[in-house]
Amino acid sequence: LKVIKQALFALRPGGILLNADLIAAENPELNRRYQEIRIEGIVKRAQGKDPRFIDFQKTRKFLEKLETNEGDQPLPRFEDLQILKEAGLKNPTLFWAEYREAVTGGIKQPGNI
Repeated sequence: LKVIKQALFALRPGGILLNADLIAAENPELNRRYQEIRIEGIVKRAQGKDPRFIDFQKTRKFLEKLETNEGDQPLPRFEDLQILKEAGLKNPTLFWAEYREAVTGGIKQPGNI
């Protein structure tokens, strides 16, 4: 919430804020499957050319370490959108999502921040 409010401070009223972030599925089984599909896609696209993404296990370990180091705490999309609303965005929406990655955003209302 704090980061979104800081971004809104720099945005003119009527401007659109876009936020690219990781999201979580609404249940653990689906979240686990999303992560599996995501990792399989990364390994396939890397085609063995990047040592971090040689196989499923190495890729999973790399992503887990990255998320831990960056302090990522993915939320389900409905919670992510609620935060945008609480920050003062008008009509927060999900613009794009693919498994655990999403772009959300909304319009800065006049008079907010």
